[in-house]
Amino acid sequence: MKSQLLPLTALEKFYASSLITLSTVVAVILIAIWLKIQKTKDQESKNEKTVYDYGLIWIACAIFCWTLSGTWLLLKETVIRYSSEELYQGIRSLISTFNNMFLLLSLPYFDHGPEKLNLIQDYHRYTRIIIIFSAVICLLTSILILVGPDKDEIILLPEFFYALITILVMGAALIKTFYIRDFKIIMIFTGISIFIMICSQVPEIWPSLKNNVDEWLFQYLHLVSKVTIMTILLALAMSWVEVVAKRPQSKEMSIRILGIKNNKGQVEITVPPDLVNHRAEFNLTPFEYLLKFLTRRIQYESADEAWLSVKKDIHDCKNIRRIIDEIGCKINASILRTELFDNDHKGHYRIRIAPDNIDINIKELLEFPGYKERLGTLRSVDRLRDQFNK
Repeated sequence: MKSQLLPLTALEKFYASSLITLSTVVAVILIAIWLKIQKTKDQESKNEKTVYDYGLIWIACAIFCWTLSGTWLLLKETVIRYSSEELYQGIRSLISTFNNMFLLLSLPYFDHGPEKLNLIQDYHRYTRIIIIFSAVICLLTSILILVGPDKDEIILLPEFFYALITILVMGAALIKTFYIRDFKIIMIFTGISIFIMICSQVPEIWPSLKNNVDEWLFQYLHLVSKVTIMTILLALAMSWVEVVAKRPQSKEMSIRILGIKNNKGQVEITVPPDLVNHRAEFNLTPFEYLLKFLTRRIQYESADEAWLSVKKDIHDCKNIRRIIDEIGCKINASILRTELFDNDHKGHYRIRIAPDNIDINIKELLEFPGYKERLGTLRSVDRLRDQFNK
């Protein structure tokens, strides 16, 4: 027999009201920040198609799920007065599943996450997989609501493990991002917040522990864990604003391919303010991939056609990391990658340097086997045609 719905306590009402207010405000602020940044990108891109970064939108959707969760809690005594505790917990679990799904959908947009997490940026089916996996969790939860045992903790199990995975993965991405962006204090608070959030989740599936924990402490942990995470996500958004503001424009960067000497590609690159006429020697494999990016960028007037597919053209996103490593400077590799390359987060990259600032010594390269074919597409470029005829 289903258990009767328990009435709301004063603490639960305070928790729900606070959660609704804070979550709504933070979600709206994140969307406002996203709109401002995209407007700035639109102005910089001018006639080119803007690459939209939907990371903040997914995070805002995840936070808005907490608004729905708080609203559902307040409706506990009104709309579902004649329902059961199990149904209430099940619906709450479904809302939490959507929260986890949106957070995981934001992961491909973390440019500075752990290396293994960055691999998902180039896996075009990642979004589909997360949506399908979340649907499976929702289906399993729904089945438990309808036919499962009369125990809240059993109904909450699928979502609990889903939430645990999400918390750990997001925590790793946030900690690495703040470390690279040199926000060490926020990085430490992130680790503490992740620990508090895990602690607040455990009593949900451990009845004996929940019964022995004071209700005030239980609600306090829930509210504090969510407030700290929302604050950290706001800090993440503001750090992104700083990154976008400092990111050099395409016309401010330049690169010269000088030729090949002693089986090493000779490159001179400028990425202000840290790299000015920086000379680098490339091993031939990453040098050829760099040439592939540059020739594609020069070949097409529109940057929208300058994308290279990780699967078809680059073969492995690690080859982009090798290009960055070959430059051999003190700038963090993740930061330099976002300055040099655009990423559509669907498995495509393009180099950001303006075509007029790319100089290739074609005459020098044509003396080496294989480069006549690699550079052949540039014959149609007016300013380079003469170098093929010399």
